[in-house]
Amino acid sequence: MSLYRKENTAMPVAVGRSGKTLEGIGKELDDHFLKASGCIKEIVVLIDISGGDTLLRQNSGHLDKKRGDSAKVFSVLSWSRYSKSPPSTKDGAEFSGRREPCKPRAHCATLKKLYAAEKKLFKALKEEGVVALEFDRKSMLLRKQEDENLYMAKIDKMRSSVDKLESDLISLRQCISDTTSSILEMIHEELLPQLVALTVGYISQN
Repeated sequence: MSLYRKENTAMPVAVGRSGKTLEGIGKELDDHFLKASGCIKEIVVLIDISGGDTLLRQNSGHLDKKRGDSAKVFSVLSWSRYSKSPPSTKDGAEFSGRREPCKPRAHCATLKKLYAAEKKLFKALKEEGVVALEFDRKSMLLRKQEDENLYMAKIDKMRSSVDKLESDLISLRQCISDTTSSILEMIHEELLPQLVALTVGYISQN
């Protein structure tokens, strides 16, 4: 249903400082909403919204709650760490065409991969913090035992535990490094081209 109702034209006309009447503003808003509704089909195809047909029929609706989880991928790193100067509109069009970033469901798949990688990174960082504290604690105990010249069997047991924690720390830090690199690569190779293509497409429609 149109936001602007024709029966309202019988009401007194108020003219604002810009020279526009309420009737004119209503028509202008109507045009903007109609233009926005025409873009829904393309957006549904791009991000693979479930129930897209229902969304098109009702021209409204809510995304599934798990769709909101994709926003968490941006919490993994500051944008300033991987941002680059965006290409111009012309270059962006050629860039997006070469990589075909806007194939159906491509953006949705990228967000899912980024979210999975972000969860993996969060888990590794949490474990690394716990293991690092335990490593420091047992390293201090080992030095204390060595200074006190305790039984070698007890010292060897503690040393073995410290060595195991050190090995775990190395593995976790390698995992953190690899996962971070993977996230940055996905952002540069997939997400950024998709955002460029979306921007170029939006500009070309206006």
